[in-house]
Amino acid sequence: MKKKKLFGLMLVSTVLLTACTTGDTAESSEAESESQEFNLSVVQEMPSADLSLAMDTISFTALNNVYEGIYRLDENNEPQPAGAAEMAEISEDGLTYNIKLREDAKWSNGDPVTADDYVYGWQRTVDPETASEYAYLYGYVENGDDIIEGDKDPSELGITAVNDYELEIKLDTPTPFFDNLLAFASFFPQPQEIVEEKGEDYAKTGDDSVYNGPFTLTEFEGAGSDTEWSYTANDEYWDKDSVNLDKINVSVVKESSTGLNLFRDGQTDDVVLTGELAQQNANDPEYQSVKEARTSYVELNQEDEDSPFRNKNLRLALSYAIDRESLVEQVLGDGSVASTNLLPEETGKDPDTDEDFTEVSDSTLEYDPEKAQEHWEKAKEELDIDSLEFDLLAEDTDSTKRVGEYIQGAW
Repeated sequence: MKKKKLFGLMLVSTVLLTACTTGDTAESSEAESESQEFNLSVVQEMPSADLSLAMDTISFTALNNVYEGIYRLDENNEPQPAGAAEMAEISEDGLTYNIKLREDAKWSNGDPVTADDYVYGWQRTVDPETASEYAYLYGYVENGDDIIEGDKDPSELGITAVNDYELEIKLDTPTPFFDNLLAFASFFPQPQEIVEEKGEDYAKTGDDSVYNGPFTLTEFEGAGSDTEWSYTANDEYWDKDSVNLDKINVSVVKESSTGLNLFRDGQTDDVVLTGELAQQNANDPEYQSVKEARTSYVELNQEDEDSPFRNKNLRLALSYAIDRESLVEQVLGDGSVASTNLLPEETGKDPDTDEDFTEVSDSTLEYDPEKAQEHWEKAKEELDIDSLEFDLLAEDTDSTKRVGEYIQGAW
């Protein structure tokens, strides 16, 4: 059975702008098929299929289909054992995790997934030479920050293979949301032999890796350029009997209007809608707005020592100048919500009060034109400038173009 879906925008906006929801619409056009395939549309090419280098939604969606970590998140975003045989045994002080791995997990080439694969994957991602954007997440793990700063060797990271199917993880500080991190792709195992054999070609195409998830990456000819690829059911997956699809065919469709036409013609089983199209379809009886656990943001380039963005007052001026509520309502119109900080809603709670972290953490992410002007005047004085001109780069999709134009107008 194939169920069509009409998706509202799958990303959000933001200088830390919007935590995201998606509009999911299930249209009831169902057809019997011997081969259970689903045709999926996405708004851009996949920039990376490398677990250590991925940093965007499209890449992480792909990686979560073809790889698997210690845990997976269930429909309520609660961690459940995946590569682990059971939930971790955690010490009373919250600093040590003992994890037993399932012994029937295999890579798609038939090799067993072992504790060493996790150790290698973690060490590769945290290694400064890898230059992973998500290496900072290992700051919670023992010696993680020192390794990231180059003061210690990756081999000193607080993860140890006790035996082939048991891990010991040590943290620097109790981290209530660490279970959730163990379900994040940057913490997945990696096949050392394949990584080293492929070298610079590792994960450049679907054939340049092996996979331990429910699907394998196939018909993928090049990261950042290929506009079509597939996820094909993995015969070596330990839980393959629970996988209901034989194949997922992915196509890049950047224009929402084009995607909607393809959907109406039955050429795709879903479409990502943005802006006016999302609003026009909001009353469709099958339209659903589903929250995603992510926040999109604008990154201000501070690499150059002379970068004006190193000035705190300038950054505050830019942040206060953006009306995030107006942005999500008038520009996106897809159910996205304005974010108050980098952590999305409903992804972490205070362990003592059970309050959402977004409600108990301080934030300067509010719209205040007067404060924006006040900080801008201070920034001009400190930087000795009268005006500032810079480029704002956006992805080549309907939504991010509109978000970019909105931010340009605000600034």
